[in-house]
Amino acid sequence: MTSRTPSVGPLEEAAGEFELASRRDPTFAVSYLNLANVRIASNDNEGAKDALTLALDKEPDYYKAVYNLALVHAKAGRMINAKAMFKQAGPGRYCSPRIMLHPRFLT
Repeated sequence: MTSRTPSVGPLEEAAGEFELASRRDPTFAVSYLNLANVRIASNDNEGAKDALTLALDKEPDYYKAVYNLALVHAKAGRMINAKAMFKQAGPGRYCSPRIMLHPRFLT
């Protein structure tokens, strides 16, 4: 009888590739952003938050990471944090005006 490894889905495979990329170049913030996007797609908000925090450690003004972290906060119901992060990302750069003007973020 041969031992088979369980099949890995595309999200897990992508996460593994981005983890590998971040280990190969730990200063490359894009690897962490992409890992966070996979984590978000996998409903792993804490994993996404960790990856985005690492991206912002490498590149503090990386507005895409700031914006995605705002989405993670919003998804978790942390609206005060989400609102602050959306403002930090800045309208017109990456934030959708539809999101920036949503009533939840105007109060």
